[in-house]
Amino acid sequence: MKISKSAATDLIREISSVIDYDINIMNENGVILASTDKERVGQFHEGAHLVIKQNLKELPVYYDEEYAGCRQGINLPLFSDDNIIGVVGITGDVSETGRYARLIKKVTEDLEDLKLNTSIAAFMGYVKKIKDRGYITKEELRIFLILLNPLAPHITSEIYEKVFNKNILNESWPTYDETKLNKDSFTMVVQVNGKVRGKITASSSTSNEEMLELAKTIDNVKLFIDNKEIIKVITVPKKLVNIVVK
Repeated sequence: MKISKSAATDLIREISSVIDYDINIMNENGVILASTDKERVGQFHEGAHLVIKQNLKELPVYYDEEYAGCRQGINLPLFSDDNIIGVVGITGDVSETGRYARLIKKVTEDLEDLKLNTSIAAFMGYVKKIKDRGYITKEELRIFLILLNPLAPHITSEIYEKVFNKNILNESWPTYDETKLNKDSFTMVVQVNGKVRGKITASSSTSNEEMLELAKTIDNVKLFIDNKEIIKVITVPKKLVNIVVK
C-alpha cells in the first residue's frame, strides 16, 4: 500500500490551519509528496530515505542540511499493515515539533487505513473555530478529547488526566441533541459533470469555498477529478456542489 498524494495534500491543508510549523509528508521513496512549503514538493529528503531504509522509529534533525534536503525538525515513519509507506516530518525545534509529528503520524495512518477524511476535517474545522474565538470552555475541551481519543489515544489520555485528573477510558461517549444537529448541518450532494458521486454531512455555516474543499475529500469524488482540470464549479448553498472537469 502506498500513501496517496491527494490524501497527503488534504491532510497537510487541514493541519496547517491550526499548527504553525511547516509539515512534510514523504513517500516510500523518500521524495516529498506534499508540503506546506510548495517549493519542496518533489525534492529528495535524505532523512526520510534513512528512516525507510534503516527502519528507524524516528529521526531528529538538529540543524538544516544535516542530511541532504532536510531542515531542522523531526521525522517519523508511517505504517500500514506493519509496512512503512512513508514518512511525516515537521520543521522546527525538535523538542517542540516532536509531539505534533507523532499526532500527525497517527492521524495520517488512520486516514490511509480507514479513510477517515471527514472525521479529520471535522476535528480541524472545530479547532480552527476555537482559535478564531480565542478560548475553549472546560466542557468543550472534555468532549473534544474524548472524541479525539480513538485517533490519538496517548496524547489525549495524557492531557485528560492532567486537566481533569481522571482516566479518559472510564468516561462515557458524549451524546448529542438530534434536533440541534439537524439545524446546524445538512447533507451535501456532490456531483462530477452532473452525476452524483457522493454525499457528506456539512455544517450549515460552511461557505461555498469550504463546500468545494469538503467535496474533494470524498474518495469516490477523487476518482473522477484527480489528474483532471476543474473548469467550473457550481455551488448551491446548503445543497450541492457540481464539479465540472475535462
